[in-house]
Amino acid sequence: MKLVEVNASWSIATWVFEDILNSHAVAFYETNEYEGSRIGYALAKEFLKAGDSVIICSRSDERVLSALDRLRVETGKQHVWGTKCDVREGEDVKNLVAFAKHKLKYIDIWINNAGSNAYSFKPLAEASDEDLIQVVTTNTLGLMICCREAINLMQNQPRGGHIFNIDGAGSDGRPTPRFAAYGATKRSVVHLTKSLQA
Repeated sequence: MKLVEVNASWSIATWVFEDILNSHAVAFYETNEYEGSRIGYALAKEFLKAGDSVIICSRSDERVLSALDRLRVETGKQHVWGTKCDVREGEDVKNLVAFAKHKLKYIDIWINNAGSNAYSFKPLAEASDEDLIQVVTTNTLGLMICCREAINLMQNQPRGGHIFNIDGAGSDGRPTPRFAAYGATKRSVVHLTKSLQA
């Protein structure tokens, strides 16, 4: 099993994924947050165009159904399925793994793309408890839960698999003053990924 951190820049993501397209199956996250949804949707579309089977998820059933419809129309491909999943909930992620295994039998690539800034761009001193909890539980706890479940899944597959963690602003150590909590959690993506690679 291989674990990789990928910067949220689409050009970098495209370069990294060129070598692994044409895999049998892909699992990734599409979240309620605008940037995560845009990147996740674009990745799903590229994998489908390359002939891969794709699983998508979101916290919202409506977003899953809408994305499925658009992906099928835009790519002409039908081998895409989706389910509701809140990455902050361990049981939801376990259900996502079961759903993916049922639909695809095995997962070659697992992309952790969930992210939240709680729709908030303001100094930390002005952030509500609810916003901070949403950012940290989605971006850090959710990532840990998803990595754990993907590792457990792939360790039991004869040919293993690849896990990609999408980072974001702040992951390189530069300051993110108007969304400090988001930047801090994305910096943790780098540390977690390196720790799991060690």
